[in-house]
Parts: sequence; C-alpha cells; structure tokens
Amino acid sequence: MVLGMVMAFPLSGGAAEPPPGPYASLAAWFADGGDSVLTQDGSNYTLSVSHMLEYHVTIDSGEKLIVSGPNVFTIGSYLTVASGGSLSVDNSDNLGTGTLTLDSGTLSVGSGANITQNISLSGSGGTVDVPIGDAALSGSITGTNLIKTGAGKLILTGINAGVTVNAGTFEINGNVSGVVTVSNGTATINGNITNNLIVSGGSVTITGTVSGTVSHTGGTINTYAVSGTPCACAFCNRVPQSPSARRG
Repeated sequence: MVLGMVMAFPLSGGAAEPPPGPYASLAAWFADGGDSVLTQDGSNYTLSVSHMLEYHVTIDSGEKLIVSGPNVFTIGSYLTVASGGSLSVDNSDNLGTGTLTLDSGTLSVGSGANITQNISLSGSGGTVDVPIGDAALSGSITGTNLIKTGAGKLILTGINAGVTVNAGTFEINGNVSGVVTVSNGTATINGNITNNLIVSGGSVTITGTVSGTVSHTGGTINTYAVSGTPCACAFCNRVPQSPSARRG
C-alpha cells in the first residue's frame, strides 16, 4: 500500500466507510491522522511522501504546506489555499492532477518549475510568488485576479482573469480577459488585453491591442495599440493605432 493512501473499508452493513475530513486547516488534518504523512514545524507542514488526497483540506491563515520530493499528490478539487495561507511546490509532479483553488492565498513556485494543473482564483485572487529563476503555469487559469510577486520570472500561456504585477518579471504568451495592473516589475504580454490596462510603475510591453481604457500614471508602456478609450495623460492620448515603441 502506498504510504498515506486513504482507503475505504466496509462497515458492518457492507457500506464503504466515508473518507475523513473536510479539514478547515492543516492543523486539523495533522491532528486527525495527517501526522502519518506530514511533518510539522510550528505552522509549517511538509509532505514528502506519495499521498492520495481524497478529502478537502484548506491551508488556513498563517499555515504553510511544503510539497517536495517525487510525490503523486492527487489534489483533485480538494486543496484550497485561504487568505494568509501558503503552498510551496518545486514542480508539477508535486501536485498530481486536478484543480488547485487559491482563495486569496499564495502559491510559491520554485525555479524551473512548470505547473500544469488548472488554477481557480477566488476571493480577492491568488498570489503566485516566484522568488528566484523562471517558472511557468501552463494550465487553465480562471477566476478573479492573479497577483505576481517575487524577483523571479513567471510565464503563462494566457489567463481568463485579471493580472496584477507587483514585482519581478511577468510574461503572458496569450490573451488576458481581465484588468491588467502593473505597479512594479516588468510585464510582457504577447497577445491582447480585452479589458483595461492600469500602469502606475514598472514597465509593460504589449504586442497586441488593449480593448479597454488605459490609465497611465507612472512607469513605461511600450509597443501597444489602443482600440478602446485612452486615458487623459498626454502620452496615452498620443498612442497610435499601429504599434510603436514610446516612453511615458
């Protein structure tokens, strides 16, 4: 039997015993048998063995789950990172299959990782932190807003949500359906923004068009065309319909 596998055993009436959970925190999971697969250091928990997650677990505020090693961690739709909670992974194999929910929580991704799982963003959105190096999210990303932090580079293939760039380098090779906000760092969008663009710092380069309103109060906007209503600043009023590199 794989260590950590949750099995269903028949009851006296012949019915299968339901799996444990759901758990509103890692602490609750740890106290109810999770200590067989997790190691604990204060509010930090580490999973380094193969585990089939067949019940819902929430990483609560102040908690961190570190998933490392050659895991087959099948999350299904059973793992949620709440506000103030954090999930740290090195590669896609750490998560197995299914959809990861970031309900205002944080996903920290190691250098060189390519996370293929789908990600659902709820609440105020999910933060993706890339401390160093390059990392990629190649699954479907839907919901409210993705917030990029960390000095590293994050690469996406498109996103059906909003984007906020607060640090580091951010690259999207596809279209963005939500509002794009750049306050710091460097963003490159090799596609179209079908919503508004807000730039207050850093820099953004767009190869396609911006369909919505452009608000430009600081930073640099390069190589873009506006099909919607530009903002009132002198630079944005001068943006041509064909791409040209300009500096605000």
